[in-house]
Amino acid sequence: MRTRRFRGKDLRETLDKIKAALGEDAIIVSTRKVSRGDFGLAGGSLVEVEATNPEMESADPVPFGDEGLEACDERADEMGPAVDEGVLPGPMAETESPYSDLFYELSESGIEEETAREILSRAERENGDSRNGSLASHRKQVAKILSLLFDLKGPVRIRQMGDEGPAISNFIGPTGAGKSSTIAKIAAQCTRKKLRVGLITLDTHRAGGSEYMKFLANLLRLPLITAGSKKQLDQALAKFRRADVVLVDSPGMSIGDEAGMAELDRIFGKGRPGDNYLVLAANTHSEDLKRMGESFSRTGLDGLIFTKLDEASRFGVIFEVHMNLGVPLSYLTAGQKIPGDLEVAAPEKLARLVLPVAPEYAPAEGVAI
Repeated sequence: MRTRRFRGKDLRETLDKIKAALGEDAIIVSTRKVSRGDFGLAGGSLVEVEATNPEMESADPVPFGDEGLEACDERADEMGPAVDEGVLPGPMAETESPYSDLFYELSESGIEEETAREILSRAERENGDSRNGSLASHRKQVAKILSLLFDLKGPVRIRQMGDEGPAISNFIGPTGAGKSSTIAKIAAQCTRKKLRVGLITLDTHRAGGSEYMKFLANLLRLPLITAGSKKQLDQALAKFRRADVVLVDSPGMSIGDEAGMAELDRIFGKGRPGDNYLVLAANTHSEDLKRMGESFSRTGLDGLIFTKLDEASRFGVIFEVHMNLGVPLSYLTAGQKIPGDLEVAAPEKLARLVLPVAPEYAPAEGVAI
């Protein structure tokens, strides 16, 4: 059966496209909601309808036109029984796909089901006859697609020739995500490169917050300035005007603390110097990670850092948060060693965390990076 897929911002717009392309006699085969973007990975959602013309056979078609709207709405909220049977919608719907096992692996890793379908549909389209080849070859192909979808920022900026002041990096995020330890690891890597590093902490309200940064600064033999306000932050930055890199530690925030989040936005929001890095712990529940990402994104984000990979078991949520926010990844951390347990995010390593492939690409033990 030959079918065509149509997408629109809502069901009415999608049906209008079908009517224009296939005529009044078109019948609807399936309807579902998908994410925006080429592969369903960006924010927001669309309605996707698969339709055919009367000359083609159709399994359980829905009448086209107004009388079919109610039935379409019901189908749009369903994931489809084919998935439960190990059959993927779209090109893989007519028979069980060799990619079905990978679908469940991606889902178990934390990739949303719609996202997993889109990735595997692309893999099958690129592969042609998907019945040829081993599961290992299909796995490697899907991992390659994952690696191409990751957007990476690289390490923190450093002062360049002609810059009037230091390169500034601000680290924000929820309490307990590991901002201070991550800053120390980045600072240690910078000092190994003979860069002049300055540290600033605004974590003056939490008990022991600034004390831990003082301990880390003493350990690294780096200057640290404590700032309790936006004005004091500006003064601290002025004192570090000759530095190559300035790393700013913000107080950990609960997303339910509206006053605290507003203050964070006032200090690090639009118009402030430097790049804002959101630090999130990978062992946090996926839904909580998404809510945190959305809440902190109002301040304006330039990079993502995921910590505590050694304490996590599902890494697909890194991909989901990254894609939903549209913010590039910068660093991954897995352990307490300074600076050893910090690595600049690389696409192949991110892909192998989500979907382990051949031994030469897989981590030697656990999630060590």
